[in-house]
Amino acid sequence: MNSLHGFRNFRLLACLFLSQSASAQTASEYLGTAEMKFHFGDLDGASLDLTKAIMRDPAMMKAYYMRGNAKAGLQDLDGATKDYDKALQLDPDFGLAYFGRGMVRQLNKDAGGAIADYTKAIELNVELASAYQNRGRMRALQGDDDGAIADFLKAIEIAPDNADLYIERGLAEERKGRTFTALANFTKSISIKPSAEAYGDRGLAKRRNRDYDGAIEDFTEAMTGEAENPLWIHDRAIAKDQKGDLDGAIDDYSKAIGMDESDPLPYYHRGLAQERKGDFPAALADYEKAIVNGSAQPEQYPRFQRCLVLARLRHGDPFHELSLAMTGWGSDWWQTAIGKYLVGGLSEKDLMDRASAEDGKEGNGRRCEASYYVGMKRLLSGDRAGAGQSFEECLKTGRYEMAPYQCAETELRRIPSPQPAP
Repeated sequence: MNSLHGFRNFRLLACLFLSQSASAQTASEYLGTAEMKFHFGDLDGASLDLTKAIMRDPAMMKAYYMRGNAKAGLQDLDGATKDYDKALQLDPDFGLAYFGRGMVRQLNKDAGGAIADYTKAIELNVELASAYQNRGRMRALQGDDDGAIADFLKAIEIAPDNADLYIERGLAEERKGRTFTALANFTKSISIKPSAEAYGDRGLAKRRNRDYDGAIEDFTEAMTGEAENPLWIHDRAIAKDQKGDLDGAIDDYSKAIGMDESDPLPYYHRGLAQERKGDFPAALADYEKAIVNGSAQPEQYPRFQRCLVLARLRHGDPFHELSLAMTGWGSDWWQTAIGKYLVGGLSEKDLMDRASAEDGKEGNGRRCEASYYVGMKRLLSGDRAGAGQSFEECLKTGRYEMAPYQCAETELRRIPSPQPAP
């Protein structure tokens, strides 16, 4: 009994000793254990230890900063912001706290606030490449591609082996219309670290530059070593389509559909390819599937093509059906203007005038679309010469990547050339 009693006392003393040791841990010691837990991904444990450190030393700036990082990782963005604010209150020149708060603001879609914080972080630590990179992303989001490119260039200067920076700069250069510079950046990214994203983005740039074989090769490479991606298959199909390989395009559209039957775009694009081949029943089936799968504006163009194919085949009253389907469309939508024109509620002149007015903001894509639809209505009314003129106007826009351009090319080939007078 005495031996057992002594053992119990020993356990009690041991527990008391451990309790006293734990309560005697300093703020710095809790900070150290938190750093270890953070390193191993235990964000909850790290946050708890940092709270204990703050309780022992409310002026420990680093503890607030690190707890902000832990809370951000746990998606407690409001809590993270408060901790970064407190850290900056204690040390207004601590650049990493501005960077952390900037990332939280970025996650909260506050681009302006994020840019302000990244700028302050850069002022306090000019060699922080990720601050330039993130500020570049936010500037790009705001439409400031020149500012974004400048930031990506500075980040590349600091971290030249970061493959992602070349992708992001390439995308910004492409939006500025500098395709060759974009291609060089995507290629540089691939030389550092080959990735599906870099190959895919370079494929898109090559396709826009009408290097269809190169684009097809890159989209295929993007899927090398990993499962086939319906997005890359779809993009490869478009490249084949624009190259004129309609059978190859239809095969790839079908593969993409087989992998994701809910996506309306492969159905719509396969329908366009079927229509250009002259297989109108197959085109109709695809347009109807795209309409069922689509919603809001994505389903409007398949409706237009369905209407035109039915009119060409003289099935039912497709223009009346289109008019009924337009109920609820926004009155200011460009697609609504096309629909009104097709059903007889808007004149050719009014449609073309609106297209020209909007092209100041949208390039010349509106005139490409409007000219194609005017050409189709003229064609359906028997005015082949007038239709040919409209299709020629469509091609003059140079928007070869747009479906109406490709359809106009096909329709021009179908219109017989006028015979010379005897």
